Amino acid sequence: MRFSTHEEKSNFKKKLANNDIVVGTWVNALKDPLIAKIIGCAGFDYMLIDAEHSGATMASISEMCVLSRECGVYPMIRPADPDDLKMNGRLLDAGAMGLFISHVENAAQVKAIVNSARYFNGGTRGCNSRSISSGFEKVDEEMMCRSDEEVTCLISFESEGAIEQIDEILAVGGIDIVCVGRADLAHDLGLSGRNDDDKVVKMVEKVFEAAKRHGKVAGLLVNNTEEVKLWINKGVRFLSFGSEVAFLLSSYQNGIEAARAAFREIKSA
Repeated sequence: MRFSTHEEKSNFKKKLANNDIVVGTWVNALKDPLIAKIIGCAGFDYMLIDAEHSGATMASISEMCVLSRECGVYPMIRPADPDDLKMNGRLLDAGAMGLFISHVENAAQVKAIVNSARYFNGGTRGCNSRSISSGFEKVDEEMMCRSDEEVTCLISFESEGAIEQIDEILAVGGIDIVCVGRADLAHDLGLSGRNDDDKVVKMVEKVFEAAKRHGKVAGLLVNNTEEVKLWINKGVRFLSFGSEVAFLLSSYQNGIEAARAAFREIKSA
């Protein structure tokens, strides 16, 4: 299997293996595949397409994944349902390279998720002879092994109950990246909207300490440059910086305010 139907372009996996940082962004609302080209031009390593909290369809996901590959941007998807194991294979066949699985709760669930994304070593992913993921070439054993190496499985802790079982969960083989969904975790702790509460921060740090013990990459969504430095210092190497919605709103709002401020200044002169 080739990352691109033309040539390999992404250094995503190599960077993770070398303890380098990978920086990506969420795609929450836009469905035009050109967003992948824009993200690539900006220099991001990967993009995360949200199928849990958006109107993304299989068609829009697949189109974005195909163009993402051609731009050298590693395409990842957050499925709507962490327990829809057949959907995981379908998303990978449609062009996704990584799965961002939210709301994990126990080791048995995570083992089933990891297996659904791979062919070998207990893998349960179904084999499709010619698909987007294989560049429409006929799939053979070598290509299936390559796919297992290139695909990334990320799990996200979003409840106190799951974090209490973290060592048992992270003992499951095949997990590449460990994240924390701070908004859902805060809500679970009765701290809705307070992602920076000390209790939430301590829980995130607990997850990252466990990730280090088990040799997993730590990841987190951050929304501003101050948080970037803070969490990189705490060991984050998979960094999700904002979303296309956040960037658009911020840029538009700053531009509008600059124009109105300039007008007020001229008018009062």
